[in-house]
Amino acid sequence: MVALNPTQGLLALVFHGDLLSRAVMLFLLVLSILSWGLILKKALQLSQAAADSARFRCALDRPMSLNGLILAVETHPTGPILALGFEAIELRNAQTPASALEQKSRPVATRLQHGQFLERLDRALEAKIMGEEQKLAQGLSWLATLSSAAPFVGLFGTVLGVIDALASLGQTGGDHLSAVGPGIAAALVATALGLLVAIPALVAHNLLRAKVDDLGQEMHRFGLELLNLFDQLD
Repeated sequence: MVALNPTQGLLALVFHGDLLSRAVMLFLLVLSILSWGLILKKALQLSQAAADSARFRCALDRPMSLNGLILAVETHPTGPILALGFEAIELRNAQTPASALEQKSRPVATRLQHGQFLERLDRALEAKIMGEEQKLAQGLSWLATLSSAAPFVGLFGTVLGVIDALASLGQTGGDHLSAVGPGIAAALVATALGLLVAIPALVAHNLLRAKVDDLGQEMHRFGLELLNLFDQLD
């Protein structure tokens, strides 16, 4: 084994291991890049969703009216909460003539009783909320998987490196730590890389999951507001 001088850094340790250990470390580096890419993508997506929802809520009048809801939906084309308002208006449009959409004095349903319409609206909103939550949470399972698996992948690379270092020590007949130390140090880099992948992925997963939950709760609250609005239109 060739001893490493103090000026050699992490990159030198990476290339000091055997071929399989280097392949494991390269794999971990790729996972780290992919993980950070996914983290940034989800952070931007959730921030945009929260901003769109906030703008949509600000556009609604207080107390919320049907005319105000229609206007907000027409002027704010994106956002998970807007999707609920659009769903409610589409369902009401299917129940009433188009000319009655902006008339608060007209019945909410013509082909169905008002109570049946509210039940159908409740189910439609719940399904829409579940669909929007799935969209927002898409990709978070990969972060959870990376945070769980990366340390074990790194440990696997470390074990391979230690085996190679001990095997080389036996072949050379050395009996000093200086003969095996560089190989073990290179092997431990794999564990460090595994943690480098896992820790940011775990923290990001928890933070992004909390953001998805917050948006989900906001959608549920808005869904109840929509039900109350259409209930009052009877």
